[in-house]
Amino acid sequence: MKDFKRFILEGGNAVEGVGKIADKDIDPTIRHFKRTILDKIPVKISSEDLLGSAYKKSRFKSDYGDIDVAIDVNQLPKEARATDLKGTVLWLANRLSEIDPSLNKASKTLYTNTTFKLISIAFPIVSSSNGTEKVQIDFMLTADPKYTRFFLRSPTKKEEFYKKGGLYRSLLLSAVTKRSSKNIVTKCGQSFAAEGLILSGTLAKDGSREIITDPQRVTDIIFGGKNVNMDVANSFMSIWNYIKNSPEMTKSFAPFEAQDKDGNSVTVHNDLQKIKLDFERYLEPRHRKEPQVFPYPTGIIEGW
Repeated sequence: MKDFKRFILEGGNAVEGVGKIADKDIDPTIRHFKRTILDKIPVKISSEDLLGSAYKKSRFKSDYGDIDVAIDVNQLPKEARATDLKGTVLWLANRLSEIDPSLNKASKTLYTNTTFKLISIAFPIVSSSNGTEKVQIDFMLTADPKYTRFFLRSPTKKEEFYKKGGLYRSLLLSAVTKRSSKNIVTKCGQSFAAEGLILSGTLAKDGSREIITDPQRVTDIIFGGKNVNMDVANSFMSIWNYIKNSPEMTKSFAPFEAQDKDGNSVTVHNDLQKIKLDFERYLEPRHRKEPQVFPYPTGIIEGW
């Protein structure tokens, strides 16, 4: 969970000399980014590959700390795919410096994270209207763009209930996924991760570890059904309402019995319980008037 938290919280501060980008500057900046960087790599992206809240134009804010872009490594030149994804990250970082020599680690305008297959650059804002000259653009390298879009999905304006909806969707999905991890000894269970839904112990086909990346299968396993409507996983509220209206899922809020290393029965209070308590507080009128004091981020993130 610690690495998961680092992954979803990391952003907007990996490189220096950047600031927020205004709503109206996003589209022209992305067009310039495609022309001057992506076309020269070369790699193509679609609107689906523009992740995060910036491209969705959040109704809670008018500027954004970074722009997230999913890069399908299968589209990159053959030499970029000669090794594993970590090697591809290093290849792409070198290629970016060739395209624009001002992008380099020495000047802190380029940052790489091989653990999360991430590259961040400082990129000029087109038609800057807020005094900021550059914004951070994050390249999220993936061999499975379909799953990455699912994993990092941000809610649309209509789906949002709070200004960091994508973050809270991820945390709630992670908590829901972990609900079946009931054996402390073997760590039999499942976790929602950037590489896929990870099944461990007896839940995995080989009895040890299995990674599933098909979004429909992931949704079915997380929510315990077959052909579950994938819209259920779209936002914090869609997940929350599904749990609330499902007697089987509602049981996940209750403490469960597990066994410790000595085989003794212990009561485990899970993450969903914490979220339930914090979110119910948020729904109280005094908190709804001031969404910025939503207690869930500090209560859950710090607690994890």
